[in-house]
Amino acid sequence: MNTITKKKILSPIVEVISELIVLNEEVTENNADFPDITNFAFAVSKQVEQVVKIVHSYMEGFKNDELLQKNMPIGCNEGK
Repeated sequence: MNTITKKKILSPIVEVISELIVLNEEVTENNADFPDITNFAFAVSKQVEQVVKIVHSYMEGFKNDELLQKNMPIGCNEGK
């Protein structure tokens, strides 16, 4: 998997996390209550699920690589 592909896969997660960081900074600067972040959490969860699906799909292309087949599911399951 090349760097451009990795960036395309991870960009949505980075964007949502960036929005959350900005929100946290605004709340801190304004000494305000932290709002409900359910939508942020849901968005991150969906993006992580998408990454796991992509990785499982990517893994299918490497069925003969025993080490990859052994370690990849463990890493994908840790992301759930």
